[in-house]
Amino acid sequence: LFAFLWLRTSVLGQVAQQNYYLGDSLKATMFTMLRGVAYYIKLLLFPINLCGDYGSYPISYILDARVAASAILLLSILAVGLLLIRKRPLIAFGVLFFYVMLLPVSNIIPTVNIIAERFLYTPAFGPILVVTVLVRDSKNISKSILYPFLATVIILFSIIIFNRNIVWSGQYAFWYDVIKKMPGSSGAHYQLALNMTDAQKRIEELKTALSLKPAEKWAVLIISALASTYAGTGDYASASEYYNYLLKYRPDDGTTLNNLGIAYYKKGDYQKAKEVFEGLLRHGDHSPKLLVNLGVVYDELKEYQKATSILNQAISVDPNYLDAYLSLGIMYNNMNKHKEAIAIYKKILDKDPEKAHLGAGETYFKMRDYISATTELEKVVSINPKNLDAYYNLAYIHALKRDFKSSMDWLAKAVEAGFKDFELIENDEVFAPIVGSERFTRFKMIRITESRGER
Repeated sequence: LFAFLWLRTSVLGQVAQQNYYLGDSLKATMFTMLRGVAYYIKLLLFPINLCGDYGSYPISYILDARVAASAILLLSILAVGLLLIRKRPLIAFGVLFFYVMLLPVSNIIPTVNIIAERFLYTPAFGPILVVTVLVRDSKNISKSILYPFLATVIILFSIIIFNRNIVWSGQYAFWYDVIKKMPGSSGAHYQLALNMTDAQKRIEELKTALSLKPAEKWAVLIISALASTYAGTGDYASASEYYNYLLKYRPDDGTTLNNLGIAYYKKGDYQKAKEVFEGLLRHGDHSPKLLVNLGVVYDELKEYQKATSILNQAISVDPNYLDAYLSLGIMYNNMNKHKEAIAIYKKILDKDPEKAHLGAGETYFKMRDYISATTELEKVVSINPKNLDAYYNLAYIHALKRDFKSSMDWLAKAVEAGFKDFELIENDEVFAPIVGSERFTRFKMIRITESRGER
């Protein structure tokens, strides 16, 4: 036991995996472990209904009849082992080996798992030794009985192994099987949710996990996953609700507060976003990421002086932080300070030429300098032939200039690069002459047919 604890501390840097007992009570944990050890014996004799995670194994107390029955069983087996030390030392050794090898995982020192089938790997040697000695010393078992029995056991165990391999074939199958056997495990519902690709189904599974009143460790993970999943679907109102819920557990967590501010910003509640980001700033977070987030919020609130100051501060903290330059360029355009925006984009030519030329091209477009805009945007597609924004803007500029052939050419290149939003084109009056043309209609039908074939 001491060797195990020393090795565990050396590898993990700590003895315990968690700092609390089941039900916050050593007694409750030990009573539960009595049932757990009895369950291990059941698994050795009848390895059925195996489960990959026993996270929701019920807590037991002294008045539980199952605890008393487990204690009687375990004490009886131990007593037999002790009584046989002199007469049958190998059997006694097997019994004692089983108990001693389970001590490190008996939760005297708290661990994450109450029961885990892998904990039986080493202790199982004891019962196997006992059975081997009993069979060896038995004079009444004939080979005609023993061999068919062993063959039957091997066949049954092979079937069990085959079925377990199917369960362990992937994360989704594994956790789905756990939930069938331990439906009250919030951790299992959480893990299953993480392996779902459908966002709505993931949300439903996470809500199920949360409804099971999980321990704080799991509650934090589940609520965080709900918030991030809602944010990923664009439901920032629900995302902000769950980020606020998460703050009840982690009121000073900077990452959660930052995500809450972003959620407020995304749903258009700029004042609340401002309050969150300013709060982080007051508490000493001067990272360029936070400064840019706050600067963008100031920009939306038209507090341009504050936005300029905070974005320049972000650049001074990290002169290579590209988002600070880009946000500053966008803000200058919002203020109609286009020359200042151009100057900013020139500063990042060596850092990110594609974004620099794209920003400059969009700025020249706002200035109605279509020649310069075209020059900049053509540089973008020469750098990145997949930049859809540049292709679309080039098509738009040529349509404004009534050069519909060139506009259609650029639209064709945009679609070839992956642009699929034909509705955007059809709803813009600038493209009306193109949309009504036979070339566009034919081109659209070909692309739609190709996309269906790809699916």
